[in-house]
Amino acid sequence: MGGNVKRLRRSGTVTPVASEIEIDATADRVWSLLTEFRHWPAWGPSVRAVDSEAEAVAPGVKGRVQTPFGLWLPFEIQGFESQRYWDWSVAGVRATGHRGIGILTGLFNSADK
Repeated sequence: MGGNVKRLRRSGTVTPVASEIEIDATADRVWSLLTEFRHWPAWGPSVRAVDSEAEAVAPGVKGRVQTPFGLWLPFEIQGFESQRYWDWSVAGVRATGHRGIGILTGLFNSADK
């Protein structure tokens, strides 16, 4: 190849991406939607299915998720505080975090911790 090789450099800054949705439900119901694996395919566009010995998010829980393309990837819950937030890694890469902002009023916010 020619001598026009360009190198990409990472600046070290990351712009957080966040989305939120208001759910007309109790705080316990919202938390169960966020943390029980059987609900993930209903709200997570990148999750077709979940396989884990656990039924819900908890510290250190491991499993695998199936992507919309059919590929299974391992996951591990990295951070967890009940009724507040959880975050995870997928295939060894830190992925999205999920917080309950104003969860007492049923407001769900998906953002990095």
